[in-house]
Amino acid sequence: MGNVGRTACAGRTHTNDFHFALMRDFPIHESVGLQVRRGVFNLTNALPFGHPSNNFSSRSEGKITSLSGDPRVMQFALRLSF
Repeated sequence: MGNVGRTACAGRTHTNDFHFALMRDFPIHESVGLQVRRGVFNLTNALPFGHPSNNFSSRSEGKITSLSGDPRVMQFALRLSF
């Protein structure tokens, strides 16, 4: 049976993502405005590794071969309100 604990291959159960956004409003006319937005998801780029493989009949047992979330994603947006 071995002496490894029951949850030794469980992997991480949560991730700590830090999302950040900057916005600026520019009034163009009385009823028209422009908003500029810059957003960053997972600002620190902390890689959320997936769970280790638990298929003990293959050669990849216990190896982490995937991510459980997205790496850093950045977006830029313009919004025209009227």
